[in-house]
Amino acid sequence: MTTQRQSTSGGLPSAVKPDDLDSTGTRRARSWGLRVVVVLVGALAASVCGTALHGQTVAGFPIGAVAALVLSGSIAVFVGTCFRSVWPTAAVGVLTYALTGMAATLGGASSLIVSGSTGMSVAPIAVAGNVWIFGQAVVGILTVVLVTLSLKNRRKPAS
Repeated sequence: MTTQRQSTSGGLPSAVKPDDLDSTGTRRARSWGLRVVVVLVGALAASVCGTALHGQTVAGFPIGAVAALVLSGSIAVFVGTCFRSVWPTAAVGVLTYALTGMAATLGGASSLIVSGSTGMSVAPIAVAGNVWIFGQAVVGILTVVLVTLSLKNRRKPAS
């Protein structure tokens, strides 16, 4: 007599993973359209809110730029973990960086992000602008690493 191993997915066919099911047990569609919309909205929100926030300084310290980077990173991690994929996280980071770069370069002397210096001194707002622009690249990479590690640890079977 042979014994059959009990399926960990509740007797579902092997083509259907438990992650593909909703609360009623029916297969849920993975819509790329929804992912694209969420990525675009997340990147736009991070870029606009971060650009509005980055100029706040306290005693010369760019507290607004740091808060904007935390906001941007949290949006990217949220989108990636909601879809259980690192690609939406990377897309939010790249699009946020691109939109932030556009805000910094468009408009000439009246751009939304000040990153230049005036003579020999560097204004605190210019420091905040540089922290926001260049910090966005670092945050984008860190969020991809964080979501990758998070998803990797989630997929490990419990011993």
